[in-house]
Amino acid sequence: SPASVAPSATPPRRLLIPRGAAAPERVERKLALPDAMKAVAFIATRHADGSVSGGSGTIINEHGVMITNHHVVDGASTILVVLPGYRPKSRFKEPKTYDATILKTAPYYDLALLDIHAQTPAYFRFASDDAVQVGHEVRAIGNPQSLTVSVSKGIISAVRTFYELGLDLVKIPGETITEREFEEITWIQTDAAINPGNSGGPLLNADNDIVGINTASWILGGPSEGLNFALHVK
Repeated sequence: SPASVAPSATPPRRLLIPRGAAAPERVERKLALPDAMKAVAFIATRHADGSVSGGSGTIINEHGVMITNHHVVDGASTILVVLPGYRPKSRFKEPKTYDATILKTAPYYDLALLDIHAQTPAYFRFASDDAVQVGHEVRAIGNPQSLTVSVSKGIISAVRTFYELGLDLVKIPGETITEREFEEITWIQTDAAINPGNSGGPLLNADNDIVGINTASWILGGPSEGLNFALHVK
């Protein structure tokens, strides 16, 4: 589910790739929206205290590797993934689930890389570095309130840094980042709906390429409308 405010944003893509693994290739293919929806998984997590929560995963290659938010899987004792098309529409049918392993995390950027060790024919490519422009149309895909994958539409309202938002660096044990690196992290502000359960799903441009990872709605100072944020993955 989304954090109250996006805890982090723009990592270089190298942070998403485990050591020794190849980066996702930029293949020249354009996903139609129905195919893009097949590349967003539902993530269910269980914690030691018995609590459960849900989020979304953005599939980035054909071998079952996906990106999600760190806060979706942080502290989970079990991570189960359901691929699109395998979530039953009746309580009398059991979903097909996959156990996920965490390949890598980047807590300051609120990102985690998961692997379900399964074939995933539908997957996303990353947008080019110059694809993020204020006013451009975007789509947010995910599993809001644990409902089956759905799409919301909006525009890029702004691209912001932590410094602009006045958010201070909070040290995370075992992790390192400089004040400058933290303040220069960028994130995409959009009026596309990002609700609890959308965290970890993709924010896509008009070509259905990834420009960000849906993360949060801004609620500091009280509820707001159309003030949502995605980690800017560039």
